[in-house]
Amino acid sequence: MWSEITQAIVTIFGHFFTLLAGCVATVLVALYEKFFRREPIPRKVYAWMLVGFLFWACILSIRDEHRNSQELIEEKKIISGELGLCNGHFEATVGKAEFFQEQTHMQQQTINNQQATLTAQQQTLNSQQGTMNSCVLALGRKAVGEPLQISLFMQELPSKSPKAMDIILLTNRVTRMRGDLECSKPFSVVQWTILGPMMIKVGGGVMPLAANKVYLSWESPEWEPGMPVLITVSSENGTDGCTFKLRSSEQQPAP
Repeated sequence: MWSEITQAIVTIFGHFFTLLAGCVATVLVALYEKFFRREPIPRKVYAWMLVGFLFWACILSIRDEHRNSQELIEEKKIISGELGLCNGHFEATVGKAEFFQEQTHMQQQTINNQQATLTAQQQTLNSQQGTMNSCVLALGRKAVGEPLQISLFMQELPSKSPKAMDIILLTNRVTRMRGDLECSKPFSVVQWTILGPMMIKVGGGVMPLAANKVYLSWESPEWEPGMPVLITVSSENGTDGCTFKLRSSEQQPAP
């Protein structure tokens, strides 16, 4: 409170020229009284003059305070407007930053999804390439053809004399069943059979070529993988081993 009163007094005395004018007016009135007026002027006139000039100084002080208040209000409005504009710019900048951040995040997700899709497609392509390579190799092997191989297995049967055994022949390719069965010792063919998945066919052509060698032939059906040929032979002294060799149609023995 005292600070406000002190500030008001300082403001009033700040109007020095107004107070000085009051003092000058008082001096002029005193001179007028002394030199021109024959009777004294009442003291209250001087008092009212001083009060009037002091009142006028107060009015001017109030006017200045009002002007200062108005200026402060205008400045506050300007500052508030600028602050609002700055806040608007700041919010707009923050909104743009959030928008760009969201766009960046969405683009990163899109890139990640595309990368995952490309990875899956690459894996699919690798798998398809592997399958294609296998097919090409299989076609190459089929075009070139695997070498024909005949596998022979022997199983001695429980008999005393003559000794009997089963000979099993297997092929890895489709071919005609024509060939020579040759053993280390003389033998005779009891019977021979082709075992298919849907049939069992007994019998076939047998042509002796020597005591230890015969020619076997079968025209139909063709001999295929998975169709073993079972040949049962008998030998007085047994045999140490046998072999089978295919013949072509041009190599058939004469009857």
